[in-house]
Amino acid sequence: MRLVLVLKGCVDWARENSVELITEEHMKIINNKCAKKKGKK
Repeated sequence: MRLVLVLKGCVDWARENSVELITEEHMKIINNKCAKKKGKK
């Protein structure tokens, strides 16, 4: 179930940023965004 949540988050980010293909660079951005959210909790 966690994988589905993670993938949905990646797809949502891609749609918000008009990205059609998620690359390694995009994953770094997404991971940094998630890390910042975890740090604020």
